[in-house]
Amino acid sequence: MERCACPAALLLLSLVLMGAMAFDVEIKDDKNATCIYAKLSVNVTVQYETNTSSTKNVTFSVPSEVTTNGSSCGSNGKAPILVINFGNGHSWSLNFTRNDSMYSGGALIFTYNTNDSTLFPDALKEGLISSTAAFLGPIPLNSTYKCISSEVVVSENVTQIISDVKLEAFMQNGTLGKEVSCDADKPSPTPTTNPSTTASTTTPTPTSKPLDNPTTGNYSVSDVNGTCLLASMGLQINTSLLSEGKNIWTAFNIDPTAMSKNGTCSNQTGTLILTDNSTVIEFTLALKNKNHFYLKEVNVALINGSASSTRQNQNLSAWEASVGSSYMCHKEQQIKVSEDLVINSFDVRVQLFGVKNETFATGSFNKRRRNSIFVTVTLLIVSSLIFTLGLAATTRTENVTVGGYYPGVILGFGSILGIIGSNLIENKRQMLVASIVFISFGVIAAFCCAIVDGVFAARHLDLRPLYAGKCRYFSTTHNDHTTEVTCQQPMRSPCALKIRSNTCYCCDLYNCGRIGNSGLYYEYIDVKSCQDVVHLYHLLWSVTILNIVGLFLGIITAAVLGGFKDMNPALPTISCIAETPRPTVQYNTRPPVPSYNTYYHSTPHLPPYTAYDLQHSSVFPASTPSGLSDDPNAQASSFMWPANAPPRYSPPYFPPDEKPPPYTP
Repeated sequence: MERCACPAALLLLSLVLMGAMAFDVEIKDDKNATCIYAKLSVNVTVQYETNTSSTKNVTFSVPSEVTTNGSSCGSNGKAPILVINFGNGHSWSLNFTRNDSMYSGGALIFTYNTNDSTLFPDALKEGLISSTAAFLGPIPLNSTYKCISSEVVVSENVTQIISDVKLEAFMQNGTLGKEVSCDADKPSPTPTTNPSTTASTTTPTPTSKPLDNPTTGNYSVSDVNGTCLLASMGLQINTSLLSEGKNIWTAFNIDPTAMSKNGTCSNQTGTLILTDNSTVIEFTLALKNKNHFYLKEVNVALINGSASSTRQNQNLSAWEASVGSSYMCHKEQQIKVSEDLVINSFDVRVQLFGVKNETFATGSFNKRRRNSIFVTVTLLIVSSLIFTLGLAATTRTENVTVGGYYPGVILGFGSILGIIGSNLIENKRQMLVASIVFISFGVIAAFCCAIVDGVFAARHLDLRPLYAGKCRYFSTTHNDHTTEVTCQQPMRSPCALKIRSNTCYCCDLYNCGRIGNSGLYYEYIDVKSCQDVVHLYHLLWSVTILNIVGLFLGIITAAVLGGFKDMNPALPTISCIAETPRPTVQYNTRPPVPSYNTYYHSTPHLPPYTAYDLQHSSVFPASTPSGLSDDPNAQASSFMWPANAPPRYSPPYFPPDEKPPPYTP
């Protein structure tokens, strides 16, 4: 079973929100001098294959209690390496390189053990698996790299968030050097304001300008077989932030030039991962069945310094298209990731599997439909010729009734069903299956008729006496008139031949009734002239050739229709369906929108019982309970409607045998 090679960019970083663990280690040389110092927090998300051939994600932190077995300060040409061991066979290692003035990190290798039932309880047992990435850019020698902000490192099946870093390699005298901060920790430059002597005037606060549509980015994911996922889209993130006790919606565009692209494909899914310093977006597309793919899952991680928040939706059904074709939508769509995060997509075009020459499939369904209609119409034309010429050959004479027009009927009917089915969407498959069945029977009939007509024309028709002028035509005004003619043959005695009216006969082919008849036809009844016999001969050979053509064309047509019957068109551009309607907002703020469950599944509220008019009716007359006053004024005052009460609700009375009118909201 092929292992899913998808990086775990899902980033279910709940551990980050709860507080990350940090390990603090020193690596010393043989003189007990520290050569590598490292203090950092690492949160890891691993995507692994389960024993049920599905994929799952697990998120954990490298604990503070670790060992450094395998670490080295470097000697004999070997580079220094930091190895952090923890848990049941898991490790985190980083080697270092240097030149005259700088040092940097080399390969960051994270190794995890899928046999660890604590972290991977239902994993396919594959033992130790390593995933390699790059980490730590050039740092001046004798300097300590410090970075409080989070950095996302994505590799095969593994996504790491590294934060609170304090690290130095190639230390001299075992002491830390001057700290060098990462770019993310450096404060943004504050613009200077020149003093102005202009009198102050009260001006309205400008409102935020709406965001322009994001830039469309082109992305691709490859595996060992080539490109497996191709995508082109513009992305905009809309998220709700808590400010001064209020939820304020803010939006920002994704810059495709600043995003690193990653991802891999398995047998059933393809994952695209887009990462920058503050955002990680993962799109997971999957096969819905063997013929369709769709957007199944979206995960977003927003990183702010050392804090991170994650949103995900694993139950989507957007961007559906046929395998081998691409989904395209020029309209703005919305993908609801959570109640407080929405992705707006623009000019989306995606294709999972079947990518050829690094380009989207263009009109695959329409092209296959055109091919199907073309071969089916061609078969219909050939079958029409078979039927026409075969029927003409069959009716040319009375005693020669061969002529393969039967395949023309069957192939023609199958062709008509194929043309109709190729233009259907709802019942296309059923119609094309029926067409293939009829065409298959037509192919068998064409094979049989081609043999019969060809053998008959070759074995039983001899036109040499006709061309030599030795055949005669007998015609009378009475169709049932018969006569006898004397056939004089060389080296044979004359014999009488009884013929009917409108008959072409050849005495050279007549055997005078002797045993051993050659089998050649010597008379052709109910013809207009002997030339009709020549026409019959040519018609039989034409039908034979057409049946052979229909035989092979029917096989080709059945194959083309068989490949097309399970194809479905991609969703048209004009029918793009957003995952959730976009709320109307002013500029970059949007009001909170109640969720589906809150709105549709809330308990209905009725007015309190005091809001109902306690009036009696003719069916249930009022009676004064015992112990109550009979004073009319007191009784009336007890039925008075309070001044601050809501409007009264008094349902009308309907007799028992009368149905109330339908409810209308």
